[in-house]
Amino acid sequence: LARKAAPRGIVLHRGVLVEEGLCRDFLAAPKHPYTRALVAALPRLT
Repeated sequence: LARKAAPRGIVLHRGVLVEEGLCRDFLAAPKHPYTRALVAALPRLT
């Protein structure tokens, strides 16, 4: 849903910007370990 609301996004970890860019990019291939953990925790829709 977030991808439809805003094409760009940021990921903050403890108040520090760790990733920014197109949501589809960091959801498909997150670079930062915190972003990877967040994406891995997302429920999968079947």
